[in-house]
Amino acid sequence: MIIPAIIPKSLDDLKEKLELLSFAETIQIDVVDGEFVKDVSWPYDPSGDVEEVREYLGGRLFEVDLMVRDGLMAGTRWLKVGASKLIFHLESFVDRNEIFNLKAKLTCEIGLALNNSTSLEELYPYIDSVDFVQLMGIDEIGSQGQPFDVRVLERIATLRALYPNQILSVDGAVNEENILSLKNAGADRFAVGSNILKVTNPKAQYEKLLKIVSE
Repeated sequence: MIIPAIIPKSLDDLKEKLELLSFAETIQIDVVDGEFVKDVSWPYDPSGDVEEVREYLGGRLFEVDLMVRDGLMAGTRWLKVGASKLIFHLESFVDRNEIFNLKAKLTCEIGLALNNSTSLEELYPYIDSVDFVQLMGIDEIGSQGQPFDVRVLERIATLRALYPNQILSVDGAVNEENILSLKNAGADRFAVGSNILKVTNPKAQYEKLLKIVSE
């Protein structure tokens, strides 16, 4: 599955990109609070209310990547406006035991992401408590347009060998040059930001990537 990813600069920017990506089956909204990582996005700066986005979603499927310090609080807000999946970052938890209770607290699918600098061994205790795992195609999370971090290929392959039935997502620097390698390593889902949003014809690029992983 190809999931176009948006880091909203403002509510208007999010509205514009949702319209631009109207062809996509589902989209990913990346939110960044400027505390968990240095970058920041709407609704943190400029400040806004998540409820404001409801009218622009039009019943569409969307997931939210929570690159924030308090993921549970933020995720609860996005869940109220219809998020079907929430992605939490392993490194954001002060008490990682909270991960065991996420599915009981939240009525949606739960993804758990981790940075490439974090050992995969740190993920293993929690992998059965989530619906999918998100690995990063970039070294530093929080912004789009970064170079591809090849370490993710070995990390995907390792997880696929250990957990053959786990859904593996990859996010960051995914493009037509590396997406087949990511698929062959074992990835199932591909969140794509600038490689779709910053081209002349986003729909054609989306379909191109979808064709590559579908063959």
